[in-house]
Amino acid sequence: MVEEDKASDLPASSTPFRPTKIFWIVPHNSFSSGVKVLDLTKDIEIPYAVDESDQPTQQYIDAIKDVVQREGKHRPPCYTFVKTNFTGMHVLMRNASDEQVADWQFGLWSTSSTKLQFPPESEHCSHQIIMTPTSIWRQNEAFVVDSCPYQWCVEAIWKGNRFRLDRNYGGQQKEVGRFWQSWSWQTGGALVLDTEEIDEVVGILTMVVMLKKRRHREMERS
Repeated sequence: MVEEDKASDLPASSTPFRPTKIFWIVPHNSFSSGVKVLDLTKDIEIPYAVDESDQPTQQYIDAIKDVVQREGKHRPPCYTFVKTNFTGMHVLMRNASDEQVADWQFGLWSTSSTKLQFPPESEHCSHQIIMTPTSIWRQNEAFVVDSCPYQWCVEAIWKGNRFRLDRNYGGQQKEVGRFWQSWSWQTGGALVLDTEEIDEVVGILTMVVMLKKRRHREMERS
């Protein structure tokens, strides 16, 4: 277990977050056969911006919603997650050409570590990734890519509908990804990534794991 949220003690980088890719993780639940991810990058013309509470502006959120409502049902996914069994403990990630780009092995509990694996000679990651809970509440998750630490942080603990991805290096904490969704019994929403700082497959994969963990926690509490 990583010690509790050491990354939160690091000073924030002065470089503002500038996402280069915009994705929509189609809302789903534990009974869904799979998860679809849409690429909306070319559809959003307004620049990313945050409000006084450091959250995406309503204008930016609405721009994504408009595209999803107009194109969401017809747009082919850029990535798809497919269960290999009913429990969803083992999941394959495939690209638009139906090629496997990653898979994950989920633990028995929401507090368990999660193993992410990539095919040999993968262009997305050259090694296994292990996502590990970092906090007492066990909602934040840390992982390492090419010796660089990353951490998904839950910004709305009780709702679990806003997440921030930080990259920690050089004694600073730099935001490289963000996810948000409307409060719902399903999980899925907008994911924006700086793909100069995090590979898009790694960013999407780790976020989908975070959503799986959220649903798993809710099942454990019920």
